[in-house]
Order: sequence, then C-alpha cells, then structure tokens
Amino acid sequence: MTQAPPTPPPKRPGWISLLFGVLFPAFVIGFELLTRLCAEVFFNPMPSAASILLVSAVPGVNLALWLRLQRREPLQSGRWLLAGGSASAVAACYALIFTPLYPLAAVGVLVFGLGLLPFGPVAACTVAVVLTRKAGRSSATEPRRRSGRTAFAGVLLGLVALLLIDLPSAATRLALTWSASPHAVDQRRGLDTMRAIGDRGLLLRLCYDSAGQPSGLLSLLASGGEAVSSEGARELYYRVTGQAFNTVRPPYDGGAWSFTREFAFDGDQGGAQVGGRLRDLHLASSRIDGSVANHAGAAYLEWTFEVRNRGDQPAEARFQLQPPPGGVVTRATLWVNGEPREAVFANRGAVRAAYEQIVVRERRDPLLVTAGPGGRVLVQAFPVPAGGTMKFRLGLTAPLQGSAPDMGRLTLPAMVDRNFTIGDGLKHAVWIEGDGALSGDSALFRAEAPVGVARLRGNLTDVALSASRPTITARSPRQNAYALAPSAPVANLMLVVDGSVALRNHAGALREALGRIPPGASVGLVLAREEPQALAPAPWSPERRRAFEQVLGAGRFLGGQDNAGALAEALEAVGPAGAVLWVHGPQPVRFAAGAARLEQTVERLGRPARLISHTVAPGPDQTTPDSPWGWTAQSLPGTGDTAQDVGGALAGLLTPGPRWRPTADGLSAHGERLAGYRAVLDLLAANTPTGRAQAEAIAAHLKLVTPVSGAVVLETDADYAQSGLEPPNAAEVPTVPEPSEWALLGLAAAVLAWTLHRRRRWALA
Repeated sequence: MTQAPPTPPPKRPGWISLLFGVLFPAFVIGFELLTRLCAEVFFNPMPSAASILLVSAVPGVNLALWLRLQRREPLQSGRWLLAGGSASAVAACYALIFTPLYPLAAVGVLVFGLGLLPFGPVAACTVAVVLTRKAGRSSATEPRRRSGRTAFAGVLLGLVALLLIDLPSAATRLALTWSASPHAVDQRRGLDTMRAIGDRGLLLRLCYDSAGQPSGLLSLLASGGEAVSSEGARELYYRVTGQAFNTVRPPYDGGAWSFTREFAFDGDQGGAQVGGRLRDLHLASSRIDGSVANHAGAAYLEWTFEVRNRGDQPAEARFQLQPPPGGVVTRATLWVNGEPREAVFANRGAVRAAYEQIVVRERRDPLLVTAGPGGRVLVQAFPVPAGGTMKFRLGLTAPLQGSAPDMGRLTLPAMVDRNFTIGDGLKHAVWIEGDGALSGDSALFRAEAPVGVARLRGNLTDVALSASRPTITARSPRQNAYALAPSAPVANLMLVVDGSVALRNHAGALREALGRIPPGASVGLVLAREEPQALAPAPWSPERRRAFEQVLGAGRFLGGQDNAGALAEALEAVGPAGAVLWVHGPQPVRFAAGAARLEQTVERLGRPARLISHTVAPGPDQTTPDSPWGWTAQSLPGTGDTAQDVGGALAGLLTPGPRWRPTADGLSAHGERLAGYRAVLDLLAANTPTGRAQAEAIAAHLKLVTPVSGAVVLETDADYAQSGLEPPNAAEVPTVPEPSEWALLGLAAAVLAWTLHRRRRWALA
C-alpha cells in the first residue's frame, strides 16, 4: 500500500497580510470607538458591546493565523479553521454594509486619508479568506475536503452571530413597518415587538432621520431598502416610551464630528409644530417683567427671550407657551438690526402666509405668534443668525383669580414645548410690581418694598417655572376688589385619565383626589388605554368610589396611549350640560384613527360638553382638536401636587357655591382686552359664520392673539404692504408701568374706591 506523501509546509504569509488584515482593521475599529465618526455622521456600525467584541475578533483571528503560518506550524485542530471562516463571514458582511459609502470614501481619500476607513472590512475579509485557505492546506488532522467543510461551518457560525447581534436593530425596523400598516393586528405586532426586543436608541435616531442606513445584515434585509419615516418613528417612540422624542437629548449630540451635520435640513421649519430639538440653538437669556393691577383684577407680563445659534447656518426657533389661565397675548416685539419692531395683529391665515413667504422664500426676519387649542400659543422666530442671537418679546394680559375680597392670584406662564436647549445654569429672571402687597413661594421669590411700590423678584429654573407653575398672590388696596358671584355645579362630569406611563406615579394621588367629590354628584370615569375601561356617570357614593379606585388601581400605565377615543366616549356619555375633566401627560402625537373619531363626535353633538384639561407634566398636546370646541377648552395650571390640583378641580366643578369675581372688570385697558378675549371665545363656541367674522374683528381691533387671529413682525413696511397687512402703530401697544407710574395708578385706585363708596352711601340713603 502506497503511503501518501507528507503535506508540504505552507508558504509564510507576508507583511502585507499583517498590515491589511490586522493593523489596518484594528486601527479602523479603534478610530471609530474613539471618535464615533461613522456613528455620528452615517450609522452606528457597533451599536452594542457584543458587536464590538465580534468585530474586534476579526483582526485578532487574522493575527493568530498569521503567527501560526509564519512559524510554519501545522494546525492540530479544526477550531482555527472554524474561527477563520467566522472572521471571513463577519468582515464580508460589514464590507457589504459599507457599500453605499464607497463612492463617497473614494473622494474622501484626498481629505486626510479618511476615505480609506470604510475599506477596512474589505481588507480584513480578503486577508481572512487567504489565511484560512492556507491554514486549511497545512492542517495535520483535517483532509482538504473536511477542512473546507470546517471553514464553511465557521462561515455559518459567523453569520448566525451577526444575525443575533443585529436582532434588536432588525426588530426596530420591522416594528416601524408593521406600525405603519393600516391593520390593527399589524400595529399591535409592531408595538409588542418594539417593546420586547427593539433598539430604543436606534428608534430615537430615526426620529431625527439621521440613521437611514442599516447597521447589520439582518436589519438590511428587514428594511427592504425602504426609507424610514421620521413621523412614524416619532409616533412609535411615544407609544413605546410615553415620552416625546424631543424631550430626550438627541443621539451623539455635540460629538467630535457633529460639525459634519451643520447642513442638516430642519424638516419642521416654517411648519405649525415645534418638531425636533436643534443641536445649535440655546436659550441665552430670559426675563419676565410684570405689573399687577389688583384693583382692576388684571395683570400684564412681558416675557423677553434671547436665543443663540452656535451653528454655521440660520435656524428657526420654535416653542409652545402656556399663558396664565384666561390669559391672552396682546403684544409681540422683534428686535431687527438692534431696533424693536412691533407686531401687526390680523387673521391667522394672513399672518401665517406672510411669515411663510418670508421664511421659505426670502429667509429674513419675521416673528409669528399664533394660538391653538387650550389657549396654548405657538411662537416661531426666523432666522436666528449663524453664530448670533435673536431677541423677541411677548406681552400677555391675564385675569387675576380672586380668593378674597381684596386678594387675587396670578399663575406665571411657562414653556411646554421647544426646539432649543435650556442649559442647567440658565434662570428666568422674574420682576413683578403691583399696586398692593405681593407674595409668592418663599423658596422662589423675595419680596421688596421700595418707596411707593410693591415688588417681587426671583430667578427660576425652567423646571420650577414649567413643572410646578408658581403663583403670585396680590393684595388690593381696595377692600371690595372682588365680590362673590353665583356659580352652579355641572350636571354630569366625566373624569378621563390618561393610561400612559406619565400617570403611573400619580395613580395614588388621583385616588386621594376622589375624596373631594361631594356625595350625590353624577360622575363617570374613562381610563384611556388600548382597551379603554369606562364607568358611566352615576351618583357618587362610597361604593362608587371603590369602583373608581379599583379601575385606577388595576390600570396598567404603559407607554404612550391615544386619548382621543376616550375623550369621544366621555363626550357621548356626559351630555351637553356636563363637563369633561381630562388628566393626562404630554400628548406629542396625533393618532389618525382616534382623532377622526373625536372630530366626528364633536361635530355630530353640535354643542358638546366643555373640556377642562390638566397636564401632570409639561409637554405638547396634539390630541385636542384645532376647532371651536378645542379652542374653548380650559387648561388648569398645576402646582406639582396632583391630589391638590385634581381634587380642587373636582370640588370646584361639582360643589355649588359662589366664586370670587373682580368688581372692576373692564374698567382698565387690560380689562377691556380680557373682556374682548372672552367675547371672542364665546363667539367661536357658537360656531357660526357670522360669529367667527365678529370674533376676528374684535381680535384685530383689540390686538389679541386668538385661535382666529395671530401676530406677525416683518422687517420693513414694504413687507407688510406686500402681504396686505397694515403696519403696526408702536404707540398703541401695552407696556409694563415704570415704578413712577404706580403713584398715578394708586391715585386712580383711590378715586375709584371713593366713587364706589359714595355710590353705596347714596344707594343707602
């Protein structure tokens, strides 16, 4: 029997194999881990620790094979062939994933050699295949055919490892595809998949449309080459986390290579929503100056903002403001070339058209202020110049909420949504003066008493201003500034509770607030979930309270829920003479199906029950429809104590008794504006063509920002003429009184008090 000749020793691999199969890919991996260049600019090739270990194993396996072949040692086991096949498969898959970058990389070779980096997987794969083949020929235990099978098994093993590591990314893309389906079964499958194994970090990146390229083989197959919708990603992110995507710091914000995104397109610019956070926009300064005329039951505040743009291109600043209860914007000012320019007030469609004309086509200096549901105000300012700042001011007139014959309360406004960053060190400087003693939270304000004026000052963080709305109490020098007016309780009340995760820590406080409901009051409950739980209105009793507590206690507050369907169900149950108290978290998404049902319910009911909204945390509200019913919704400020806030609202709506009202309402210019604003809302609630026209006329005459009117500042008088608007008259705008003016106001208050006193004496005579 002839013995087979011994296997000749393999030829030693050269130094080129060491350079391109070990050193070059190891440098590429280390460079990416240190700088996050690809992750920040294109996609994240190593999104997890497991992926980092798997990718790093490729140059490691190549080095081990190179050393053994360099020493001409025959392989005594097939495990090195298995490892070589796995390394070849991993490198080949990454070479395939980087294929779209190769044309750009070829050009980038000329820029500091960075264009060579995407070719690291190609070099590693080529060397791994060559070294594995040489190792198979030198195996002392494996025949050549079996060596090939072992290497192929290694290839399969590498592919399986890649698929497992890429599973969260692929699941995220599949979840987005299923969530966009019109079928409820697919939408539910997408939500469950995302909650179970999805990659929330990738989903957040997709909300900004900055990670369209898949980062793995399985996710590449799952994407099917289709583009990702940022709107779909934002909706799914809310459904899964219960948070608005723009409340979370954008991924890789401020990284070493973030300058490469300087020319990223702001898809929300010029639109009617706040949208995502812009990396380079920051609030540079903020001050609130105000005057309280407690004898007239009104206050006037001026909030001045300065936004800084650290980027290299102009940007639009957008934010949503919640005025004090019953408050209205009565002034808007923009500084153009260092000079303040006042806004013109006109039809909402006309001012938005003028703003979009300048922003989209001419890219010059406008400021737009419009109002929406629940009294919320959307402010848009463009352009914040590259490397510069933009300064603007809003004036707000608000009624005081009476609490005693000589005492009124004012809740400060707050930002509830924004596309710029507010640094931890920034404080809102508040300076309020009044015609009587002022007091506030001692931890936030300090009272001062200069000669002839009452003053309250404080430096508030944004959390202190927006999360727990500070209240200022003003005492009037006139003892009969407020009088008790009759107020009847609502016939039926539906309590709608958001089933989102934002309410999870408030369930106990809600159960405590139920103790403020008077016996016999007709109250119902709807818990807004994917499968809502409802209790029809019925007289309040201990048994009824236990039923409410059982629903609230057993409810799973999970993710972000669509509340529109629950509101529609509550309106149908309560009747036109009742009211709906809606306790909820931020509502950053408009769900098409729920919104359609709510809009249909509102339209078919004619005059549905009024809506009172209470938000447990600041944030946007896309659920309340932009319609007459939504415009007249009342938004309750929160103190941060849900039991007190909701309990007080329940008691106020269901308990009969008089309420404190200002007796001098309408006797001042600000009182006239507030009376006009209430008339506008009443006309809009009637929902008639003539009523809408009258509302627009009142708003334009009194210079109010309402749901049918807005304010816009343009750069020149020619811009106003081009848009068909009358240039504003700066002499007609309201202002915060100087300290010297309070003496005159005090004299006017004294004269008014003396007149009322004489009238009372004449009446008694």
